[in-house]
Amino acid sequence: MNRRKFIKLGGLASLPLILESCKGKDISLESDYPIKVESLHTIGHKLTSGFDFSRFPTENLSTEILIVGGGIAGFSALTKCKGKDRILVEASSKPGGTSSYATFKEIIFSQGAHYDVEYPNFYGEDVLKHLEELKIVRFDSILDKWEFVEKEYLIAPDKESITYYEKRIVEDPLNITEKEKEFSALMKSYFGKLPLPTRLIPEELHHLNQINFKEFLNQKGLNEELLSKSLDYQFIDDYGEGMEGVSALAGIHYFACRPYFDENPQTFSPPEGNYYFVRKMLQHNHDQQVLLNSFVYKIEKNKNEYQTYVWDEMEEKTRIISSKKIIYTGKKHALKFIYPDLQFQHSIDYAPWMVLNFVLPDIGISFTKNYWQNDVIGEPGFMGFVDSRAQFDVESSFRNITAYYCLKKEERKNLLEIFKDPKAIVESARGIIEKYQGIRMNNIIEVQIKLMGHAMPIPRPGYLLQDLNEVKSDPDFIFAGVDNHRLPLLLDAMDSGLHIKID
Repeated sequence: MNRRKFIKLGGLASLPLILESCKGKDISLESDYPIKVESLHTIGHKLTSGFDFSRFPTENLSTEILIVGGGIAGFSALTKCKGKDRILVEASSKPGGTSSYATFKEIIFSQGAHYDVEYPNFYGEDVLKHLEELKIVRFDSILDKWEFVEKEYLIAPDKESITYYEKRIVEDPLNITEKEKEFSALMKSYFGKLPLPTRLIPEELHHLNQINFKEFLNQKGLNEELLSKSLDYQFIDDYGEGMEGVSALAGIHYFACRPYFDENPQTFSPPEGNYYFVRKMLQHNHDQQVLLNSFVYKIEKNKNEYQTYVWDEMEEKTRIISSKKIIYTGKKHALKFIYPDLQFQHSIDYAPWMVLNFVLPDIGISFTKNYWQNDVIGEPGFMGFVDSRAQFDVESSFRNITAYYCLKKEERKNLLEIFKDPKAIVESARGIIEKYQGIRMNNIIEVQIKLMGHAMPIPRPGYLLQDLNEVKSDPDFIFAGVDNHRLPLLLDAMDSGLHIKID
């Protein structure tokens, strides 16, 4: 079933509402399994709370290029700089950024972005050739599209996805009403005109970046309430905001960047999610120097050289890294604390996310049917869950259910409540999964939670089609990452690292 054809109702979460719904319940009854919570907020708090880094030992390093951020964009930049002296630093204990992963014994699972969809031939040549060099894709000249090499990670169409609303399964209802037929025809008319990366979008469509998607539909006479409700969930799921908060360009791109209405493009989802792409780049860069648990807290520039102060959380020391250039793929909002001397315009909103991984034994739980993507509508903020048993069929004694939440940006500060006491949200997510599957998950082995306060930039009107590298004050400080006015999509992240100018 094609997720872009679902009628989906729902909205962003209100975190106090989620937690309030758990009050009064005996949450200790089912909470005798370990719950591990991962969040970078404790490190970030050091930046804003006046933590005295000078009390700890220092170590001096030197390199030509320092890359800040170990996500898709950071490792793409590492590849771009291959053959040069470079160091990459990442604040987390694992590479991947919002495409990170977690493990339990012999199994690996995603803790963020977890899939991509095959690529048509009108996408950008540079990023596709990079994927080909990594042996991730190859071109099918007969079908005129790029296909994934490791086909065992393709999701079987009959297991791809299902949507629940009020305990009912929602079928494919688009093209039922005349308005829905008009909408489908309108989106199809843009196919082939909206490539990835988004920097290649033709100029004649740039005006669509200035209005929101709802305004665009109103202009086309497509202002039916049911149709509007059917679209909000998808944008919240992938963009972090509903129709009124997303530009028309981003909204049309969502539906028209692939032939979703005429074909069923194949979905690629390895067990580790999009960390798969990071792993491939790590293998490709044999000479890389990657420092994990390494948080940048200050950048200074003296004439033509940067001094970057990097806190090692594990070793409790500061590394002062001298470099000629910095490629910054980290979250741009942090620069006002880290490098206040840098002048650039920045007004980007970020959507907070939570990911909950439930580790279960592979026996003793029988779901109604194993679907990879299980979308759930009508539960505050709960976007759905992924079942590892519908992915690559690896022999294992364990099974992983990954639940996803998208929150209002105003609720970001309340993630601290979950970090301090995660039992309520675990029981809430567990209850939702049980309700829609008609089972009891009474043999949970472990739960791992990842909190992301700034998971992805929201593509509001005016957001796309800009480049911070064109308006910054420092020529040797180079921006990359999806929050450099890109869509929060894998190919845009990868291209942002490949498209930098370092010479």
